[in-house]
Amino acid sequence: LAADVAGNRLFVAAESAHEALVFNLRTGEYLRSITGIGIPHAIFVREDLDRIYITDGGAGEVRIYDGKNYKLLGTVKLKVDADSIGYDPSTHELYVANGGGDANETFSMLSVVDTTAGTKVADIRIDGRTLEAMTLEKDSPLLYVNNPAKGEVDVVNRKTRAVVAKWPVKTCERNVAMALEEPAHRLFVACRSGAIAIFDTKTGKQGMPPLPIPRGVDDLIFDPASKRLSASCGAEGGAIAGYQM
Repeated sequence: LAADVAGNRLFVAAESAHEALVFNLRTGEYLRSITGIGIPHAIFVREDLDRIYITDGGAGEVRIYDGKNYKLLGTVKLKVDADSIGYDPSTHELYVANGGGDANETFSMLSVVDTTAGTKVADIRIDGRTLEAMTLEKDSPLLYVNNPAKGEVDVVNRKTRAVVAKWPVKTCERNVAMALEEPAHRLFVACRSGAIAIFDTKTGKQGMPPLPIPRGVDDLIFDPASKRLSASCGAEGGAIAGYQM
């Protein structure tokens, strides 16, 4: 999902339909679809440019659309399985996980895309056949990305574009989702085995016991206003697990 608050739109990646659906954010009314996408994964809307960026895992690229008429403006070629993203508003750079096992490689790429120019500016190589969700700190150049193939969180310095630390996830398996409470230095890492590991970002250690959730987690959101942590879990019939932190 991606919300365009200024434009009152909600975008939904419909993978099996090979399109992105557009809804009225407030009423839920279906507006239209953006078609012709191989395997749409993550969506980002840059409101100041009124552009829509969609990762296409099938073609291995970022597709850029005009937010007014939905015409394709261009593509940024990456490796196959272009998937999760993270955005740095200070540099207008989009970080995109791609490559890995689907590219028949034992490493993945964290590619850096200049969203203004619509070009790739760097590749950060990370050992492991798949990368999942990531999150960026605002007050430091650090980026955290899930590396389930290695059972760890990789810490990337966005300025040097290098992996500076690797934190093992010891209390659960298949770490795919992530959320950050930056002021409290807490990184929440959700695993499909049915738990949320909590890291102290100052030390890289798991200082709190894991939080149990249903199996099959796919996304994790922390709301700083209410201090609530919500996990969407697809196994066991589907459920939303919520914690007051």
